[in-house]
Amino acid sequence: MHDFDIDAERIKLERLLGASEGSLAYLSTTHSSLVRAFREDFSDALYRRHQDNYARLAKLSRVLPVGVSAKLAETVLGAVLGAGVAGEMDPDRAGKLAGKLSAAFLAKLSVHLEPHRATKIIGKIPQAVIVAVAQELARKEEYITLARFVTAIDSQTLHAVMDAIPSADALLRVGIFVEQRESLSDLLEQLSGQRRQDILAAATKAKLWPQMLVLMTHLNDKMKGIMGDAVVALGDDLMAFILETCREHKLWEPLILTVANMSADNRRLVLALPLLHDMEMLKSLLDDIHNENLWPLFAHLWTDASEQTLTCSFEVLADNGEWLAGLLRAATDAGLQGELKKELQRLPSPLYERLALAAKASCRDELAALMTTVD
Repeated sequence: MHDFDIDAERIKLERLLGASEGSLAYLSTTHSSLVRAFREDFSDALYRRHQDNYARLAKLSRVLPVGVSAKLAETVLGAVLGAGVAGEMDPDRAGKLAGKLSAAFLAKLSVHLEPHRATKIIGKIPQAVIVAVAQELARKEEYITLARFVTAIDSQTLHAVMDAIPSADALLRVGIFVEQRESLSDLLEQLSGQRRQDILAAATKAKLWPQMLVLMTHLNDKMKGIMGDAVVALGDDLMAFILETCREHKLWEPLILTVANMSADNRRLVLALPLLHDMEMLKSLLDDIHNENLWPLFAHLWTDASEQTLTCSFEVLADNGEWLAGLLRAATDAGLQGELKKELQRLPSPLYERLALAAKASCRDELAALMTTVD
């Protein structure tokens, strides 16, 4: 599976180094976590190198009126130096100073400001100023910067910011670049059901479903279900497109986890889709289930599968003893022998006989014995 996070990390590193976008494309085979760790270490090293100078300038700003400091910041210091100085300022004074600076300048400054150095300052900045800066960043399509700061503001301000950004495409791209992925569920919780559907539609229009599926893995179970139900509401054509995307990019795990948390009715609709009767599609799905050890989840999910989907799935399993053993082992470990028996009873007799032979040839005796318990 492609590491889709590497693209975001590469762009952030290019910005830090002052390199043109795309100049570090050779990093595309490096894992995103390594690039992120290097970027954070390098950023800290750059900051420490000039920290004394930043501290002296921050100290000097204390003796000047706030209005004068704001004027000097915009006309003399500039955004890059101003970001460094902000990290050394008293939070209360920095918050007052931000109220005197233009949204355009603050937007430029925030591009160069590390969120972890500005958390206390952000808490002192008036909500109206933060919203104005967020709108300016969205207007300039500075989604990386927006993404780095949405997790540093309180929930009330976050709600105001998201209301102030009407573009579903912008919200989607902010989500792609968010570093604290555990916060994504909280971000989506702020939105109405219609806006969540709009984000899904934006992913389709922008051809960003691989990235959207990666984001889904970071949602809590409740939000996985909500987003999954929203996908189903957008129709079978979208679900078919997502299945093709999963096959192309080997992204079955996020889809399986999402389907598991959908409402039961929607889960049954998904598991009855005609594409899940395609043998090549099922081979791709089952291969990912085996590689990611998702057999226990598969065993639970397939109790909601249509008879045709179930039959086609076991047709594939009958030709792969290793996969069949994985399913039987998972059913045994999870105490699902009874459920498995019910599913096997739904199969045509010739197919069941093939499965029994495959189990005897490929599975341990205790696993193969499961196949003989069906009446």
